[in-house]
Amino acid sequence: MLRTFLAFTIMSAALIGVTLPADGAVNAVHTGPTPSGGINNGSPEAIVISYPDGSSRSIRRSGRGGSHAWECIYYAAIGVESLPVADVAAGAIRPSDGQLVVLRCWDSSGSVVYVKVFVYDSAHPFAGLDTPDRAAAQARKLLSIANPTIALSPPTTVSQLVGVSTWLWLADPWQPLHASATLDGVTSTVTASPTTVVWNLGDGTTLECYGPGTAYDLRLPPSGQHSECTHVYQAKSQPTISATVSYVTSWTASTGAGGSLQPITRSSSVVINVQEAQALID
Repeated sequence: MLRTFLAFTIMSAALIGVTLPADGAVNAVHTGPTPSGGINNGSPEAIVISYPDGSSRSIRRSGRGGSHAWECIYYAAIGVESLPVADVAAGAIRPSDGQLVVLRCWDSSGSVVYVKVFVYDSAHPFAGLDTPDRAAAQARKLLSIANPTIALSPPTTVSQLVGVSTWLWLADPWQPLHASATLDGVTSTVTASPTTVVWNLGDGTTLECYGPGTAYDLRLPPSGQHSECTHVYQAKSQPTISATVSYVTSWTASTGAGGSLQPITRSSSVVINVQEAQALID
């Protein structure tokens, strides 16, 4: 199909006298900004579509800042022996819904790397270039990430004691989660990996733990156990403890595209009772 698209481009170039390099790529003859950056493993990190008025819209293919880009421009499609080609001589256009257009993209060297003839739809203006991104967005919605299960020692069924360490941990698997979605033959997979837990202890104290915490083992002596996720309450109270887990998310597509997505958080809370230990007098 790409060969057919490039054939359209070559025919269009012949109409306006554009010289073709030996490799068959078309020199960039267009209105709009000059593309910058390069290509990462054959796929752009960002795709920028420019319009005649100087405005543009873009999609990012990764979280690396979009330093590598394809510059893309819409042209009106004109017929040559019943084959639609880009009317490059007329310059870039801002398409209308239902209009037959040609989308042409250049890399930083000025070589045409993508050509597609299609009927413009403002709901999907990137003509399939954003299919991996849209599949990733669907996959992200399919991620099943439950709220964390808070565990304490002493357990929540009994009172915590002033001056005694309360152990905090999550009784959930600490592992990456995955979800995939397929759109127009392109499959994108999103991975969410837990990174930190922020505990709000309800007394003005917060604690950040880089993992789920360590479960207290009643079979072992206290001297043989250690955890970085503990808290000592200083006064009698009934605080609400909350735990917020942060997940970093990334995606990869069957096309080779990929990148990072916005982090995901999940939270839970529990109310506890903190009491002062009473001394016994014989």
